[in-house]
Amino acid sequence: MTVVDGLWQSVLDVAREHLAPEDTAQLIEAARPHFSEAIRYAAGADTSARMNRLTEEEKTYRRELQRLDRSRSTFIHLAAHELRTPLTLVEGYAEMLREEMDPGGQDYSLLLQGILTGARRMRRMIDNLIDISLVDNQMLALHYEPVRIADVLATVERSLRGAIQEKQLTVDTRQFEGSQVEIFADRERIAQALGHVLRNAIQYAPDGGSIIVDGRTVPGFIEMTIADTGVGIAPEDQQRIFDAFAYISEQGRYDGRTRLPSSKHGAGLGLHLARGILEAHGGAIWVESPGHDEKACPGSTFHFMIPMRDRPPDDLAAKLFGPKETGPSR
Repeated sequence: MTVVDGLWQSVLDVAREHLAPEDTAQLIEAARPHFSEAIRYAAGADTSARMNRLTEEEKTYRRELQRLDRSRSTFIHLAAHELRTPLTLVEGYAEMLREEMDPGGQDYSLLLQGILTGARRMRRMIDNLIDISLVDNQMLALHYEPVRIADVLATVERSLRGAIQEKQLTVDTRQFEGSQVEIFADRERIAQALGHVLRNAIQYAPDGGSIIVDGRTVPGFIEMTIADTGVGIAPEDQQRIFDAFAYISEQGRYDGRTRLPSSKHGAGLGLHLARGILEAHGGAIWVESPGHDEKACPGSTFHFMIPMRDRPPDDLAAKLFGPKETGPSR
């Protein structure tokens, strides 16, 4: 019972005790509107107090989640940096053994190549973890320079030629409007983003499948597409796949596109990192797919938006790459 309810009950008790029934009825009739208004006000104040308390609790939980997220990013960043040092030693000693190995002795080259391959794969994962921590903390530094998208694509395809040939895939990279236009971007980071998405397409395309790389210009942007003939992506997963570690589920091996042995999965970082790189440039990435079907393989199309900057956004790079000023002739 609220204070207003208790007061109303006290008025009724006093009236019944000291007034005639007719006078009690008149008092009740006269006081009812005032008490009704008081009850509404008290109810509103109580609701407002509850809402304020819930809002403060929500803010507290949000701050705690942000703190935990920062702690996670810090841990990943520090752990990845610490892992780089012993990994460098493994790579270095493996290379030295390969160079010093007796050509006439027992052939350990395959074993050494296995060590180097594993070490390089681990280095890529460590580098990705460090980049993810930079992206999540909005600390990713971009180094702008003149870039042609066609050149970046050619570099990325060369780096993935072995994986393409292994699955006997057909990659059709088309010349499109804007591919030869010189823009300002971070060449290595754009190549990294494109490489992650193209590697993703290679991973999920069936043997003998195809990948089409195309694009066009839209006002202020180059829009690129990478379309594969893979198993597709369920509608409910088309946003989630861009989250870090997105492939993890209750079974730990379903990423919204296909079920694979856990050894065939990456760390679920590539698409998240690609999104972070493109958004840091002022661009975007998204995916379209009819759905997930491991038999029909409806495919997926990833879209990139890369700003068509004709000058770098920072003053130092603009001075470095901008037109040279000519002084007065002497």
